[in-house]
Amino acid sequence: MNLGSIKTWLNLHTYFGLIGVLLVMLHTGLPFQFRYADFNAGTVSLYLMIIAVVSGFIGRYLYRRMDERGKKIFKYWRDVHVPLVGVLIFSTAIHIIRP
Repeated sequence: MNLGSIKTWLNLHTYFGLIGVLLVMLHTGLPFQFRYADFNAGTVSLYLMIIAVVSGFIGRYLYRRMDERGKKIFKYWRDVHVPLVGVLIFSTAIHIIRP
C-alpha cells in the first residue's frame, strides 16, 4: 500500500506546522506581545512552537542538501528537533490541563 512519497509528506508536515503556529498565535491574541511576566505553560508552548517551526525550516534546508556532510548534520539536527517537539507536546498538554 503506497501512502505517498516522502516529499509529499514533508510538504504536508511543513504546511501543517505553519498553519499550526499561525493558529496558536491567533489563540494568544493579536497583536502578539512578548511578555515575560506572563510566563506559564502556554507562553512556553508558544515559544517552543516558534523554535520548532524555525528548526523545521532548517531541517528542510538540510534535507534538500543531502550529501555525506549533509547527512551527518541532518542526523544532529534530528537529534535536537525530535526531543524539542516532544517537550512542545508535553508543555502543550500541561497548558490544556492547567490553563
